[in-house]
Parts: sequence; C-alpha cells; structure tokens
Amino acid sequence: QKLRGGCPADWVWIIPPISGSATKVFHQEMLNYKIKPSLEYQVDPWKTHRRKAAGVRKMKEFKLKDVAKAVAVTANFMHKALAKRVKATILFATETGTSERYATMLKAILDLKFNVKIMCMEDYDFNKIDFEELLFIITSTFGNGEAPNNGREFERKLSNRAKQTKLDGDADENQSSNYSPTGYLNLKYSVFALGSRIYGNNFCAFGLRLDSLLNQLGGERIFRIGQGDELCGQEEAFKLWTSNILS
Repeated sequence: QKLRGGCPADWVWIIPPISGSATKVFHQEMLNYKIKPSLEYQVDPWKTHRRKAAGVRKMKEFKLKDVAKAVAVTANFMHKALAKRVKATILFATETGTSERYATMLKAILDLKFNVKIMCMEDYDFNKIDFEELLFIITSTFGNGEAPNNGREFERKLSNRAKQTKLDGDADENQSSNYSPTGYLNLKYSVFALGSRIYGNNFCAFGLRLDSLLNQLGGERIFRIGQGDELCGQEEAFKLWTSNILS
C-alpha cells in the first residue's frame, strides 16, 4: 500500500480494444483488493492440523469382515423396526404427472410414521386390496369425468367388486335375516382428487367415484375426499387434506 500511496488495490487502465490512439474514452478499475481488518475464510482444519504424538492412543483398525457384519446387524434391526410400523399404500392415476408428484410428496411425509409403498393404479395387484390396512388414493380426472388411462382398469375391478358384493348381500338377505356379507373391505382410506372447475359437474368426478365405491365396500373414511382445483389453490388444498388425514 505504501507503493500505491495508501490505495488498497491496484489501479488498472482499460483501453477500448477496437479504438485508436485518438480515442479519449478511458477508465480505471481496481483489482486485488486487500482491506484490513478483514474476515478471512479458515483453511479446512483437517488439511493443516497435526496431532501430537505423545499420549495419543492408536485407533483400532477394523477389518472389512467386521464392518460388513455390523452393517448386516444394523440392517436387520432396521428391517424389524419398519415391519412393526403400520403399512400404508398410496395409489395414483395421472395423465400429466401431477397426481404422481403429489403422491410422492405424501409418501415423503408418511415415511416418518408408516411403512409406505407407492405405485400407479395400473401396476397394482388388485387381489392385494383385501390385505390393505391403510389406503390413500391421489388421482386426476381426465376429460369429462373420465378416469386417466392408467386408472381405468382399477375402477372397473373396484366397480365389479361393489356390484358383486351387493348381489351377494341381497341374496343372503333373502335367505336369512342373519346374513354375513362377503366381499367387503376392512381398510381405512382417504382420496384426494384433482380436477378443474371449468368442467362443471364433472369436477373431480373420477376421484368422487372411487371414494363412493370404497365406501360402498365397507371402507372407513379417515377424512372426507379432498378436492384440488388446478385453476385456484390446488397446492393449498393438498396441504390441508394432508394435515387432516394425519391429525
């Protein structure tokens, strides 16, 4: 700084590169600032620190076999802990991917408390629905109240199950007043339906149908169906529905 006359940086003259010597436009810039006192970043201590040799105990070295055994034991404990948690299934049906995104968000929240699996409706083994304890459905409605392509088969099977259960129940009721209905589901569920109010009465129609069918089959609603309008407040509606099903 003494050489610079007390200036904390280097002065640099910059001349426009395409101008001639007659150009009067020049300006100055300052480089290599060093103003003190200043806050400096500390070098990573593990790069410079050296432990004193005196009185330092030598760390035990573990063999790969010991490490692998410890990992296996820990994984086994983790598996047992997860198995004790209540199982929950999230099913989604979508055309544009919005329902899948919300389903993934829900899984991230439920993972803190439940043993969660998530899948598209078309990949779901419908025979496993009798063994479900907790079922969450997030689905959009395509067109005028229609199911997305990857949700049509699930709706068909669920609708057939509801019709057959009703027929079996009516037949048993005609035979005896003390009949035991078969085909009903022993699960708890909740549905979040996505749609657009520009479709009027068909707003969230597919989600509403699934909610009604599950209720007809004896499912217990955790919370009433949530409805998200893509034109206004869909994200807020999802957050409200999520908080209600967890409360």
